Amino acid sequence: MDKLIRKITIGKDYKENAMHYAVGQDVYGGHTISDIIEEKDTLAIVTPFYKGRLLSNYIPRTGLPLSETLDILEPIADALDKLHEAGMFHGNLTPQNIILDSRGFVPIILDIGVHKNASWMGCIQPGPYRSPEEMTAKTLNADSDRYAFGLITYRILAGTLPWNRRAKDEEIRALKQQDRVHPLSMHCPTVHIDLLSVIMNLLSPDLARRPKKCKAIIDALHVALATEEQTADIPKVPPEVLEKAKIEVARLDKVLAGLEQKVRQREERLKTEENRYRDITNRARVKFSLEENSSFCVLAKLRPSIIKSLISGLLGSFV
Repeated sequence: MDKLIRKITIGKDYKENAMHYAVGQDVYGGHTISDIIEEKDTLAIVTPFYKGRLLSNYIPRTGLPLSETLDILEPIADALDKLHEAGMFHGNLTPQNIILDSRGFVPIILDIGVHKNASWMGCIQPGPYRSPEEMTAKTLNADSDRYAFGLITYRILAGTLPWNRRAKDEEIRALKQQDRVHPLSMHCPTVHIDLLSVIMNLLSPDLARRPKKCKAIIDALHVALATEEQTADIPKVPPEVLEKAKIEVARLDKVLAGLEQKVRQREERLKTEENRYRDITNRARVKFSLEENSSFCVLAKLRPSIIKSLISGLLGSFV
């Protein structure tokens, strides 16, 4: 056992939840319990003190590649799923509570929770990795862990969280509750659709949309990585070219919108001209009909002898 140890003290309200632990037992997340200290109404779990680098300090602003993301997240997902199956949950999963052990670069979850897998009411402090239900109903459960795991995955891949870096707590809360967080595709335009879907579902305020296993992300990562390897020989477009393409597409969208507006205006003018022509035609027909009827009435009033002489004159002109 290492000389350096880490001690997790558990209050009397949650002491019974942790009584199933034993010295020498492997705890979900990579720990082995070194000792259990019981003092009056409190209980302390002692584990080795791991040397390494916090995940929060390891993630670059550009994000990590799929292969490295998978190496980090797979053991974490497995530990969380086992923890949840045992009826427990962590309750405070963040990159600051995951250490990459320097002895083997193995991810280890720190401060592993002992809360029972039922809605736990407590004093929940605000934080970027808190789920929407935590921030409103002040409840913690396994769904909260899965939400945090989805958010950690997002940050590892994108290098940032799904909102503006300068966003305040109230803005972040509104984005989470209204399901308006930035999609992963905003930062990773070539992200595999399966992976995108799983991550965004985990970040949904609708619990029915969230997968019930953290392994869902691991499965999607495997699919995305396999696709990436299959297309590895295809030349990749440099980021600066993609950026220029986005600007050009935006410009063409504006041009197209302008052209569509002109087409609509011309169609409206043509319609107006058609209506005007139809109106003029109808009025001309009415006028012609009136004049024709008037001429017939004049002829009808003439004496038969006069009409006969007119007809004889007309016939004589052809002889």
